[in-house]
Amino acid sequence: MKKWFLCVCEMVAAAAVLVASLSTASCEKYILPHLDCTLDTIWAPLEGGSYQISISSNVSWAFELSSIPAWASVDVTFGQSDFEEAVYPIKVEVQPNDGGSDRNGVMKYSSQTLSRTLVISQKGPATGQDTETTAE
Repeated sequence: MKKWFLCVCEMVAAAAVLVASLSTASCEKYILPHLDCTLDTIWAPLEGGSYQISISSNVSWAFELSSIPAWASVDVTFGQSDFEEAVYPIKVEVQPNDGGSDRNGVMKYSSQTLSRTLVISQKGPATGQDTETTAE
């Protein structure tokens, strides 16, 4: 009877250790990923310009290079993070608009689970309404 009782006690102790180890394994902290930019839209004048933005994230991310308009560029195309907060300063260059009208572009950047966009709107040359004409 004593032997049986000791055997049962050992099994209960082993089960308690197993339950305790499973409980701590399932209590891992989940960190909510985020991906944010200081601007949603860049409003560029006809002559273009340089713009400083910052992307903050606690996950790895990258610009979708095919989404960057030919008339704009960024000096940083991706960021790597492993659930540690990081801020990435990025310079966006917008070329002068030599075309006939306003233009808009959407630059996409994303992580595995998050997707964001940065819109660039640029004025075009005057359409003739603001120019003076002289009659001869």
